[in-house]
Amino acid sequence: MLFLTTPLPLATTTAELRSGQRDLLVFIREVCDRIDALEPYIQALLPELERGIRLLAEATSLQQRFPDTARRPPLYGVLLGIKAGRGTLTYHGFPYVLSLTWSPDSRLIAATSEGNTVQVLQAI
Repeated sequence: MLFLTTPLPLATTTAELRSGQRDLLVFIREVCDRIDALEPYIQALLPELERGIRLLAEATSLQQRFPDTARRPPLYGVLLGIKAGRGTLTYHGFPYVLSLTWSPDSRLIAATSEGNTVQVLQAI
């Protein structure tokens, strides 16, 4: 069970990903394996049938966008999950937010709520 309890220190992991010391695609596979092993017990993420495929595609795109390690952004390759319960996070009258996503150019944010409601907001 060591695999399930071994932490992934953010500062070390980020530095390794940015410098290329840690392969981004290998890292994504490791995280997906951890998610698959832990998620049935902690239920912290929305169900997503092809999460690993999506994350690997996004990681490949990120590698293509930033091939020069010196020009990679500070949180290059860091996976971010936001868990919001009722009353934790609200947007313009939403009782709670189920998911958020940014447009490819980072100018817009789409937020979804219960009842299949979607709002598209301008990112500030």
